[in-house]
Amino acid sequence: MILGSRPRWPDAPAAALLLAGIGLGFWSLAVMGLRQLTIWPEPRADAVLVTHGPYAFVRHPMYSAALLASLGMLLHTFSLSRAAGWAALLAVLLVKIRMEEAALRRRFSAYEDYIRRTGLLWPSGRRTPPTP
Repeated sequence: MILGSRPRWPDAPAAALLLAGIGLGFWSLAVMGLRQLTIWPEPRADAVLVTHGPYAFVRHPMYSAALLASLGMLLHTFSLSRAAGWAALLAVLLVKIRMEEAALRRRFSAYEDYIRRTGLLWPSGRRTPPTP
């Protein structure tokens, strides 16, 4: 039976989440650029505030991408341990976001206005035009 088995492909909702996460991740990385990418919650010395592309809608689209893709994988082969892992990922990212947002507020005077226009991990629907 093992020799005749084929890999199980994700069903449509799981595949859609996985592909949306991967696409959003690549789009976010392309807009931000590798030069600004860091795993630390503190921006690089030469960082600029990116507010276009997916960053026009959410402040942390790379984290959104990771959560979407991993949620798709979780739905594909659900288990309690995988669900706990996804919840742990969410918790870690929320802590990291809190530290990042504090650093970004200190670094960029325009960050408060940016917060009012964008959602944290998904679009908020409260988009207002940037103030001059």
